[in-house]
Amino acid sequence: MLTHGTYISVISAMTYTKKTKPINPSLEWERLITLELYRQYDHICLTHKVSLPSVIITLFDSETKWGTYDNLTRTISISKKLVLEQPWHHAVGVLMHEMAHQYVAENFSATQSLPHGELFKQACLRLGVPKQFSKAGLDLSQDSLDWRSEQPNPEIEKILDRVRKLLALGTSSNE
Repeated sequence: MLTHGTYISVISAMTYTKKTKPINPSLEWERLITLELYRQYDHICLTHKVSLPSVIITLFDSETKWGTYDNLTRTISISKKLVLEQPWHHAVGVLMHEMAHQYVAENFSATQSLPHGELFKQACLRLGVPKQFSKAGLDLSQDSLDWRSEQPNPEIEKILDRVRKLLALGTSSNE
């Protein structure tokens, strides 16, 4: 996964092609960020065994919103400001939040749910959306938003330990 600092160096490295023809750095930066968001989207679906219809992921300019989901066009939009000014895991948390909106729209009748009601909370649990990103509002200045430091699920860790042991046995020379 690319880190925020890596995006800057990738963009500066890709400013010129081999023929020294200038590339629009803004468009290339947006393309790279969008590709990484698609990769994260696929990873979240795979990790949580959720099948969601394909979406369009875009970046948009906003000073007040971090992300949106449009059910009519199946579009998830993430704020450029969020990606530029906040740690990458905040952008992933907002992506997960918007995926939960998509999950509700795809699996439940729109008339059954408030935007951040009970069905949305169920979708957040199903997708593993961190608690901090499961609310309607989000204050990114809080220190507690780094959901990567949450304790892992003991059941999942038990399965992962088994897989690690099996992989170690598979590379062993002992028959």
